[in-house]
Amino acid sequence: MPAVPGEWLSWQAWGHCSQTCAGGVRVRTRRCNMTAYGDLTIDCVGSNSESGECNAGVECIAVRSCQDLKNSGFDYDMTTTIDPDGPSGPIKPFSVFCRLSGSDAFGYSIVNTTNMSLPGIYAHGSEPGGSIHIHIDYQGGATAQQLNSLAQLSLNCSQFVRYTCHDAGIHYQNNVYLQATWWVNYRWQQMLGWAQPYSLRYQSVCACHATGSCGTLTTNVEGVDTVVQATCNCDRNERVENIFDEGTIYDKTNLPVNEVWVGDTGDATEWSHTYVGPLVCWGFDPSAGR
Repeated sequence: MPAVPGEWLSWQAWGHCSQTCAGGVRVRTRRCNMTAYGDLTIDCVGSNSESGECNAGVECIAVRSCQDLKNSGFDYDMTTTIDPDGPSGPIKPFSVFCRLSGSDAFGYSIVNTTNMSLPGIYAHGSEPGGSIHIHIDYQGGATAQQLNSLAQLSLNCSQFVRYTCHDAGIHYQNNVYLQATWWVNYRWQQMLGWAQPYSLRYQSVCACHATGSCGTLTTNVEGVDTVVQATCNCDRNERVENIFDEGTIYDKTNLPVNEVWVGDTGDATEWSHTYVGPLVCWGFDPSAGR
């Protein structure tokens, strides 16, 4: 007997629209019943998918953050444009990735750094503190002022930083009060606390200091070698691989990280890698005056 094409089962539900406004495309699929005619069944005739237009009549108005989309019922991840200070504000809209698929109530606005990949940007060849300036580039060319407007609107924000060092301290070995490396906030202010959950602008310690896990170092004070408690892992100035100071900053008043200024890399054995992760913001700050 001749072979007989199978029969299509019902169409599945439409998938998510590719755009939230001004027209997008959505796709749905169907399965072929390959047992409809027993051993005589062959592939169904036609395509197992079709596309259709969607959201054509929805006007494009930039949301203030991904939290707006989450609150409106969107539950799938997307890239979109946000305008944290609204259409009448001076800050221009910019692109973010929205993570909306989580089971919690938050929509996460994520702006990736575009000139970063682990272990980070290499620095070598300059001894003075802060003499090498590493600028952080963000997705879509977003500026520090644009990103801070998102931070101020949001309930919380975070940004991960890591400084990997080889004989290159965040402070100088023979003057532990003199800073070699620091980060710069969106207002171009020097931030001495490295990888602190809540940024310490003037207290120059690292995240390991809070747990007492930085170890010790030997420093020369007035010609006398003295063992002191290190305030950063890198301050031990060890000539070994994979020494680093890292942590997540949650102080949204100073985020994003704008630049990192690096020093203490002048000798042949001294170098470092700086890594700054994406800015992630979620929720709405009730005091932001939405």
